[in-house]
Amino acid sequence: GRPAMHGPREGVPRRLDSWRHATDGLLQPPGPIPAGTMSLAVPDMAESSSPPNGYSCSKSFEGFPCSHRQWRHPGHCRFVHGYSRSFTCWFRAHQLDAHGFVVDFSSLSALRDQLRQQFDHTFLVNADDPLLDTWQRLHDEGALDLRVMTNVGMEASAHLVWQWANALLREREGGRCCCQRVEARENALNAACFEALPGWFLPCGHRPDNHAGYQPWEAP
Repeated sequence: GRPAMHGPREGVPRRLDSWRHATDGLLQPPGPIPAGTMSLAVPDMAESSSPPNGYSCSKSFEGFPCSHRQWRHPGHCRFVHGYSRSFTCWFRAHQLDAHGFVVDFSSLSALRDQLRQQFDHTFLVNADDPLLDTWQRLHDEGALDLRVMTNVGMEASAHLVWQWANALLREREGGRCCCQRVEARENALNAACFEALPGWFLPCGHRPDNHAGYQPWEAP
């Protein structure tokens, strides 16, 4: 399922106004290699401006108790049940920022706020839930805090958070870094992931030099 839905903005119920070896010196033989001894060629260890696959880091967000139901499921998943959800985002960049970071974790408060708004003590239902009017009435009566989604499952929730993270990074970083993977976890045993590189993520060798505020980090 896709997190976007027609009608109300994502997460807002209908008719509702409020809503992160070194091999420091290769081992060298103690002296000249004896004749007849096979030696292994040591490749050039000089670093390029960035690793071939780029840099990465991860940030976890936890403590989001919420409930939901998958009404189409023939088993117990159709009943209202809940977990304390957590999310881990993996970020990627070919160039570090002016502070030497892939992502400054202290700058992710807007993403944490979105997670709280959507998943903290809320009740999640699919937009096509046949009992949606009942859930809406209970919301209006103050019995629950309703969030209507295209798909309340962990897979779709991981996709949704991936979209949120990349919307934030695209606007602020201009393509230097992105969120490449999100894990949505419902408990110690069960988790789901969404993984993709957004199309606007700059390939290795390209720098967003024209993006306001971007200064590449220079190694000391």
